[in-house]
Amino acid sequence: MSNDDIDGAETFIRGLVDTSGEDQRAQFALVQFLRQFRGPEAALEELDQMIAAAEQPLAFERMKGAMLFDIGQREEAMAGVEALIAGSAPSTERRDLQVTLARMHQATGDEAQAKALVDAVLAEDTSQVDALVLQAGWMIEEDQVRDAILTLRTALDQSPQNIPAINMLAAAYERDGNRDLMGEALLLASTTSGFAPEESLRYAQFLISREKLRSAEDVLIRSLRAQPGNVALLQALGETYLLLSDWPRVEQVIATLDRLEDDPQARDMATALQATLLTRMQRTDESIHLLRNVIEEGRGGLAAHAAVGRAHLANGEVEPARVYLDQVLSENTDDESETGLLFLNAALMAVEGDYEGAQQTYRSILEETPEAEIVWRALVATVLRENDEMAEQEAVQILDEALVNIPESSTLLWMKASLAERSGDVDGAIAIYEEMYENNSSSSIVANNLASLITTHRSDEASLQQAYVIARRLRGSDLPAFQDTYGWIAYRMG
Repeated sequence: MSNDDIDGAETFIRGLVDTSGEDQRAQFALVQFLRQFRGPEAALEELDQMIAAAEQPLAFERMKGAMLFDIGQREEAMAGVEALIAGSAPSTERRDLQVTLARMHQATGDEAQAKALVDAVLAEDTSQVDALVLQAGWMIEEDQVRDAILTLRTALDQSPQNIPAINMLAAAYERDGNRDLMGEALLLASTTSGFAPEESLRYAQFLISREKLRSAEDVLIRSLRAQPGNVALLQALGETYLLLSDWPRVEQVIATLDRLEDDPQARDMATALQATLLTRMQRTDESIHLLRNVIEEGRGGLAAHAAVGRAHLANGEVEPARVYLDQVLSENTDDESETGLLFLNAALMAVEGDYEGAQQTYRSILEETPEAEIVWRALVATVLRENDEMAEQEAVQILDEALVNIPESSTLLWMKASLAERSGDVDGAIAIYEEMYENNSSSSIVANNLASLITTHRSDEASLQQAYVIARRLRGSDLPAFQDTYGWIAYRMG
């Protein structure tokens, strides 16, 4: 793979399959390889051959069901797995199928059915690893962190190299505020997976958050040796070099991305990194020239137009930004991109101080696309910039209107909670944050704000305990706001 010899890698894995006997791991590895490098159709075709040839095909049929679900054929996949379960007697293979179906139910929002399936599996086999990992995930969401850690240790006793279990253990340590153990788990996941991209990215991001940039670089390079064309890894490596102000190596990453000519995402990432590099080197004019060339070549689209405007504004050039955007608007004939350009125009109006014009433009966009969260957010921000007595009331009314169209938007709910707090309605703000926390307890920002409000405005023991449980994850953070919240709660707890 490091020599870009995909055919050779496939031949090698097929050789492992031929000599594996009854061990199915090589066959699973072949299917995963084909899915990643040949596409899902090739992987499904291979699975069908394995199912036809196998004396015990349930494991391959389970893998096929999971793959069909992942590529969007959800109803067919779930019906197939349910039929396999109904036609099987209790066994290891049947329990594996039940866990697969539980994951599908969880992904479609039916958590109750998912939990029922996991409970049934664990009633038959208390050490079923995948079921324990799912159960631990729900425990973490419900802040039962110590129970989750014990459950995951049980899973890892059975399967010490189980990557999902290790990843979940890292999440449990993060929720518990133990960032040192979280880092150890992320390192273990990365090395155990052979520096797989997802695990390596997660560990590199952790290292970057601890300002261990050279260690992050090492992890990303190790992962890239196996997948040299992985755009996400290259992006992370380029951003790491930007943080290190290592301009020559940023240029090396850009050159690598440029060589991936058949990947539009790689080309766009190369352009974005190049523009950022020029800006960091205080060569803003060159950055603008680069972006304009990209646009003239017919690539870059709305993101490139926005970047040109930002570059002008970074130079304090409001009038040139206006001239440029007016020109783009006059030349635009694409209805799909017109909405994005109108949004950019409204944002520039706000910078120019034309708040009324900006609001009218945002409203015209929302008449066509009422589900556009970013436009609602910009409209609220523009109203608040007027900074008069009625601004906050109008902003709340707009947020209520927005939430009718996007009722589960965490960002809009967060904005509404912030306004409630500013206006003195602390109980109202707490209620909103509690709703957000119930919907998604993994957000550290929501946890911080909720715990802070509770302990600042309530004194009863139950509220303090509630805040402490919510805020445990903050104790290992380097962010001042999080340290402040956790320190205050520790003080209130004595």
